[in-house]
Amino acid sequence: MLKAMKNIIVGVAEIRNRVGYGHGNPEAQKGLQESHALLVIDSTYTLTRFITTRLNEKFS
Repeated sequence: MLKAMKNIIVGVAEIRNRVGYGHGNPEAQKGLQESHALLVIDSTYTLTRFITTRLNEKFS
């Protein structure tokens, strides 16, 4: 389960590095909208909630 959560974090970081401007990325995509950010945030929340719920079920 922890590996799955780590993969989520790494995946979000890779998206940020690929499309973000934080590292002076000249190839950053300019077409991203708020809806894209919400998709990443909501997906991450849903997967994290699923994983923690499964952990609680396993150890309850």
